[in-house]
Amino acid sequence: MKTTTTVMPFETMEERFGPADPNLSHMSYGYMWWLIDDYLGNNAYNGASTTIGYGGQFITFISGRKMFIADKTKLNIPTMLGITYIAMEDPIYFTIVNKVNPGNALQE
Repeated sequence: MKTTTTVMPFETMEERFGPADPNLSHMSYGYMWWLIDDYLGNNAYNGASTTIGYGGQFITFISGRKMFIADKTKLNIPTMLGITYIAMEDPIYFTIVNKVNPGNALQE
């Protein structure tokens, strides 16, 4: 699928924006999708991708499980006004994703 083809590899993003937090996922960028290269060494995320909307909306596809996970949130007023910042990668969301996808990826 073209949308999940790497456009900017993780290494290039580190060169441009600095080293990534080792406690978060390492992602490359495709066409509107973030490609999960590594999430805390858990190979259940091999081939997984996620898209992140403004304010914390997420859709994640974990190909090894043939699973989609979606999360919708309501923005609070300070965020809508740009007073608070929503992180691109929400550790709470990925903690939940990790609970439903805890093991190794399924093999075909």
